Amino acid sequence: MGAKCLRGTLRHSALLHPPLLQGYFTAILKTLQSICKACGRVLLPEAERTAFLRRLRGKGKERGSNKAVLKKVIDACKLAKQCPHCGVRNGSVKKLVGTYKLVHDPYSKNSVRGWRCGSLLSRTQLHRESMMTEPVADP
Repeated sequence: MGAKCLRGTLRHSALLHPPLLQGYFTAILKTLQSICKACGRVLLPEAERTAFLRRLRGKGKERGSNKAVLKKVIDACKLAKQCPHCGVRNGSVKKLVGTYKLVHDPYSKNSVRGWRCGSLLSRTQLHRESMMTEPVADP
């Protein structure tokens, strides 16, 4: 008797994208804004990172002071445009309006190259234009 004949059998279905739950969405967004997309480390130099860790692990803290420190960490990471550990350029991570989708744009306004890749369509168009060559006739 095959799996097709059994009722109540759980089947595997492949998802195109992992599901993002509403409650965790802001936490996921803040985490992605503060880590390197290549090496996965925090976008802070080692000295700043250890200073923030000391402040977080300090004893005798008031309630809610850790939230203020974490907000400062996230704000400092948002300002970092390049990873201090691996040197890869990290752009902004934004939420698309009206959906639960996140977009990583490594070439935002302050790009080293001086141009902005606004959407996937414009990137595709730029790629096609750069790949176009005139056909060469066979002799």
